Amino acid sequence: MAAKALADARYAAVEHWLKACEALPAARPLAALDAAIAANRRDFQARFERAQQFFARREDTAAMDELLEILMRDKAWSQELARKTYVAILELMAKPLPKAGPDSGKAKGTLEVTGPAAVAPSDPVLDQYRRKLSMALF
Repeated sequence: MAAKALADARYAAVEHWLKACEALPAARPLAALDAAIAANRRDFQARFERAQQFFARREDTAAMDELLEILMRDKAWSQELARKTYVAILELMAKPLPKAGPDSGKAKGTLEVTGPAAVAPSDPVLDQYRRKLSMALF
């Protein structure tokens, strides 16, 4: 049961990342988003678009910083999309370790969806952004 929950969280995280990647070709330039945010600090759509661009390029901390700006001002914005995306980024930062060696039992190029975390629970960046999320939500 726990393995299924881990797999479900991983699939949801990958789905968020794929949506960010799909939106990238049609995205407004970062300069236009910066101008929109400068004109209105509560332009959450512009902030989210900016976060999506960072997320698609796997600039995870920049994406989470932008999402935190939304969360600190409106936790429920767009059916909690900022929180869900932030959690997806955290999930993807804790990547599974690939199995190594000739007898790993996996075909070359396959994707491992669950498994031991590649980032230790005491990873300082991961811990810092988990704390930031906790402070923004509570």
